[in-house]
Amino acid sequence: MLYYIFRPIIRIVLRSYFRKIYYTNEQRVPNGVPKMFAINHPTSFIDPIILATHSSSVFHFILRGDVYRSPKIVQWALSSINCIPIFRKSEGFQGMRKNQSTFEYCNRLWYQGKNIQVLVEGHTKHEKRLRPIAKGPARMVLDYYDKYKDESFVIIPVGVNYTNSHSCRSQLMVDFGEPIYLKEYIEAFKENDRKAVRQITQKIQKELRKRVIHVNNPDDDKMVNQILDIHRNTRVIKLPTVDRMDEQSLLNEWNTVENINKLENAEKESLKETVNKYFEKLQNLNLKDKGVAKPNMSNFGNLLLLILGLIPFLIGALFHVLVLWFGTYLADKFAKKIEFHASIRVGGFVVGGLVYYLLWLIALLFIGNWWLIGCLFLMPIFLRFALHYGDLFRSFSQSRRFNKLSKTDQDLLLKSRKTIIKLTSFQ
Repeated sequence: MLYYIFRPIIRIVLRSYFRKIYYTNEQRVPNGVPKMFAINHPTSFIDPIILATHSSSVFHFILRGDVYRSPKIVQWALSSINCIPIFRKSEGFQGMRKNQSTFEYCNRLWYQGKNIQVLVEGHTKHEKRLRPIAKGPARMVLDYYDKYKDESFVIIPVGVNYTNSHSCRSQLMVDFGEPIYLKEYIEAFKENDRKAVRQITQKIQKELRKRVIHVNNPDDDKMVNQILDIHRNTRVIKLPTVDRMDEQSLLNEWNTVENINKLENAEKESLKETVNKYFEKLQNLNLKDKGVAKPNMSNFGNLLLLILGLIPFLIGALFHVLVLWFGTYLADKFAKKIEFHASIRVGGFVVGGLVYYLLWLIALLFIGNWWLIGCLFLMPIFLRFALHYGDLFRSFSQSRRFNKLSKTDQDLLLKSRKTIIKLTSFQ
């Protein structure tokens, strides 16, 4: 029940939290067959819910079992949003025994044609890297086949990439891979079940690797993120928020990182030095790259938009300031790891927003002013406007700051930026 209540609300919040969502190649998902969606896991909860909120399909989610040690009402809520507990070895023998009932339940769901999401890396880590795939998902698939002898089963690899997940108004890229057909591994399973587990796991790893941005060396993380920011700032972000056609943006970033991975150490160190000097110069000038990337943003047309849009911006921002504060406060206070920051923040926006709007609705119904009730339902539109206004204001401010620099500093920054783009375009 809660699944269907929260899905549209979370969809709205996610499309506000992220400035752009690329959601591509979902047409690869076949209909009418049982499916496992094999997803990488760079954040705690956003990875699975992005599919649940942006696909017409209904999903069930494999969730780590220790969460089910919560009070009964929490367990009920988790079940109401289609969560299924799975226990790890570290959670003891008793937990592992419960997994058999989980496998049987998953098998029944798949036999009914349901969709189950599995976060196949096993644990979450905030990094641009694909970690080794756990063998558990392959064992679950083969357990289903062993019981029902259904060869129609498919595994859908789904790559989830964030530009900066814990930062509001960042970008998210989701890409569906080619289906992995269970029937291709039946002979290996009949010959040796461990061999089939190994082959399926390797195939999932291979297909996810094609659509997950992967920095080989953690020492390169900072430089890679800076380079990707430079390339992103060059692009124009257009509406609508969700783009289901543009797979090129992810492909461009993937290719850029792959080519950086292939650089010799001397080339990489030289590139790192060039990038560091550029960003140190920006920091010294209290400037961001987007100001150098789009120096024409501080034009009269945008200034006019900012002036005309100031009142609706203030309406949207001030009306929601408590909700925005609540979500940020929860994330800052309770997110002990960066992987949980965005999820708690979004959760705070959802719960805080629901309570806030309900209180307003009850108060206005009590007053009986239908005009104000109508205005209340317009407030989400004002919030979206305020978010886009903020994006424009930041770009305008950075552009204006750049244009106030001396000609010498401007030329130096433009030249350095152009050099970095040339070095990392890899044509």
